[in-house]
Amino acid sequence: DHFEFFPSFSPDGTQVAYATWNDEKLGTIRIRTIAGPNAGQERIVVKQPGHYAAPIFSADGQTLVFTKLGGGWLRTPLWGRETGIYRIPSKGGKPERVTKTISRAFFGPENDRIYLTRRKSDGGGENPQFYSIDLSGNEERVHFTSKWGFDFCLSPNGKWIAFVERFNVYLAPFIKTGQTIAVGPGTKSLPLEKVSSGAGDWIHFSGDSKRVHWSLGPTLFTRELTNTFAFLEGAPDKLPEPETTGINVGFKATHHRPRGTIALLGGRIITMNGDQVIEDGAIVIKGNRITAIGKRDEVEIPANANKIDVSGQVILPGFVDTHAHGAQARNGITPQQNWVDYARLAFGVT
Repeated sequence: DHFEFFPSFSPDGTQVAYATWNDEKLGTIRIRTIAGPNAGQERIVVKQPGHYAAPIFSADGQTLVFTKLGGGWLRTPLWGRETGIYRIPSKGGKPERVTKTISRAFFGPENDRIYLTRRKSDGGGENPQFYSIDLSGNEERVHFTSKWGFDFCLSPNGKWIAFVERFNVYLAPFIKTGQTIAVGPGTKSLPLEKVSSGAGDWIHFSGDSKRVHWSLGPTLFTRELTNTFAFLEGAPDKLPEPETTGINVGFKATHHRPRGTIALLGGRIITMNGDQVIEDGAIVIKGNRITAIGKRDEVEIPANANKIDVSGQVILPGFVDTHAHGAQARNGITPQQNWVDYARLAFGVT
């Protein structure tokens, strides 16, 4: 009875935390056990209705950090206050807000510190900052900045940083110098390599921190760190070029197909065949296909058809909006029923 978003593995790989969404009941944070004697069991960690995203486990698996978003626009505005990053024991308890910042959060090897991204746009670039705070929201440290970047990701062992700048994925060691390090394609102050050949998004590391993943459309790309830096043990004599092939994680699904036969009778039909207009017409629809169209007295109506009188109505092909932006989702949450799409349908846009 709900949609599911933002899956995240526990460090030991036995559990998955994720957020749910239901247009009427709103969202929850849940954990499902996927391995071991309790495989298949699920518990609701955050039961209070809300707009939730991006739950992640601490390194020891004892703490869960998640984002609470505001509502409105595509989703109900209810339960949309007190937004920010929250923490809660993974076994359940009372959520406590860590910061009012809305960001994708990461844990490194520490259990008491999270890493976040914020933008400092000044018109000359996005200038995002990758920084960390403790679980009380204090002890802030700014680690990296990138003039045109828009996403950072920390490896679980805290030794590597991946970031996206101008749509390409870059990888560098995470060096704690006590000062902010500016990174970008031309960085010379530390080893830095571009690992994507075209573009990439949704960067994340494997649980053992030995490889970095990103996606482009339906393709999942993976890059071994040993194929990126020659100084790593196990690196080949000649490092390979940035990744060009990946795994297609897209899928095909059967769409809904209506059954039965409908006959629309008596309407004025605008055919779009030149200036042709059919008065007192008939349209026969079987399943999801028009099987006959013409004047009512010239079209054979199947005996099993559901006959609908549309006298006085005008029927014409659905309009196609060739420049539509949506929105289909907001903050990564897709509503079960999107009023934008319903409004389009009401005005004949198919």
